[in-house]
Amino acid sequence: WLTIVRGECSVRVYAKADTGNALREPFSGLPVIVCQRDALESLAPPGVLSYPGSDSPAPGLRLVPFASLGGEGLLPAFRPDRVLAGDLPAADCYVALCPRSLSAGEYQALYDPALFGGS
Repeated sequence: WLTIVRGECSVRVYAKADTGNALREPFSGLPVIVCQRDALESLAPPGVLSYPGSDSPAPGLRLVPFASLGGEGLLPAFRPDRVLAGDLPAADCYVALCPRSLSAGEYQALYDPALFGGS
């Protein structure tokens, strides 16, 4: 489980470590957790949730380029206050919202295991 915290709100999602997830936010170089959009509707900033849909950039919105077997594009992302995984130190990262399901209900997020010191 990962707990994603923004302000006074937190959401707990079941996440899978994925060594193939090498996504980085282009400006900071920070790692990116990919999470199903519907799992974070109560937590993500409104401008991130509504992407695309506005002519003006939303505060806190970052676009993370991705390429996979299914295609390529941009994922809207935000920087949470904290991401926790059990007793491990909080991770400094971004969370990108994926509009589709990542699995058949087994998990809602993918992260690089190195984010929490794993390999």
